[in-house]
Amino acid sequence: MTTAKIDKLDIFKDEIELDETILPQPQLWRVLLRPMPHKEKSAGGVYLADETKEADMYNDSRALVIALGPLCYTGDKFRPHPEAQPMPACQVGDWVTVGKYAGQSVTVNGAKLLLVNDDNITSVIPDPRAMKAYV
Repeated sequence: MTTAKIDKLDIFKDEIELDETILPQPQLWRVLLRPMPHKEKSAGGVYLADETKEADMYNDSRALVIALGPLCYTGDKFRPHPEAQPMPACQVGDWVTVGKYAGQSVTVNGAKLLLVNDDNITSVIPDPRAMKAYV
């Protein structure tokens, strides 16, 4: 599944397109995320350095869910009570927030990605453009 197919808000239209054949496949309870892209210029019109943009991308907690590992949201901690089915917090294509230091940074063909544990997802958000979330 390419990023374009799951990015219903078209936020990555000017970014590097990813093909599922080159993406890392999350294992066990890991979730593969693509962080929210950032603007080239500041609000005052100053062009940002590459280091600043990269640091800003990983400090921002908004990301698109690209893939889920096979054991995501299957543990007892995701059940509201012992007899209930586990409740997944997110699905592929959801925009989510994660903790600032959560996960492992990965670069694929120049595109920045994050691999996080399923319990590092803190919320699902309908439109990431409507908020700016730093943790």
